[in-house]
Amino acid sequence: MYKNIYIIYIIYMPYTARAATARAATAITPLSFIDALGYYGPYLAFLISIFLLYKTKTYLFIYLVGFATNMIINYVLKGIIKEARPATKSPISNPLLSNSPHSGIHIYGMPSGHAEGIFYSTAYIIGALHNFKISAFFLLLSFNTIIQRVRYKNHTIAQVIVGSIVGIIVGYGFYTYAKKTLEGSLREKRADNAPNAQQLALIQSDKQPIVLFMD
Repeated sequence: MYKNIYIIYIIYMPYTARAATARAATAITPLSFIDALGYYGPYLAFLISIFLLYKTKTYLFIYLVGFATNMIINYVLKGIIKEARPATKSPISNPLLSNSPHSGIHIYGMPSGHAEGIFYSTAYIIGALHNFKISAFFLLLSFNTIIQRVRYKNHTIAQVIVGSIVGIIVGYGFYTYAKKTLEGSLREKRADNAPNAQQLALIQSDKQPIVLFMD
C-alpha cells in the first residue's frame, strides 16, 4: 500500500511542480498588465473610439473608413520599404502568449502597425472631441504601446516613430475631412431653412404681405 502511495507521489509531484511553474509564468502582475495594454492598445483604442463617436454618425463612419485605409497604407509601406524587425527578439512578442511568430507582410517592421494604428485613433479622437481627459488617456495608451513594441523588440525606435507619424497624419487628415463634411451638412440644413427671395424682400422692406380674399 505504502509503495503504491509512493509511486503516485513520484508521478504526481512533477506534474504539480510544472503546473505551479506554468501558473507563475502566466500570473498577472502590474507590469504584465501594462504590457498587455500596450500590446492590445490599438484594438482597445478602436473599440473606445466607436463608443465615443457612436452618437455622431458622420464622425463614426469616416473614422471607420479611415481606420481601414490606415491599415492598407501600413501594409503597402511595409511591402515597399521591406525593413526587417529587430534581429534580437525577447522570448515573447505577445506578453499574454508564448512567442507569436510573424508571417507574410508582418515579417517587416517599418512602419510599426501598432504605432500607426493607435496614433491614428488618438489623432482622430483628439480632433473630434476636444476633451482633455480623453485626449490624455489616448496619449498615455499610445505611448505605452510604442514602449511595449520596442521593449519586446518587435520594432526599432525608428519604426515606431515613423508609424506614429504616419498614423497622426492619416488620423488628422480623416478628422479634417469629417469636420468639413459635417460643416457642409449643417450649412445645407441652414440653407434649407433660410427664407426665400420673396420672404427676404418682405423682411428688408418691413412690409407685410397683402392677402386678397375673394368670395
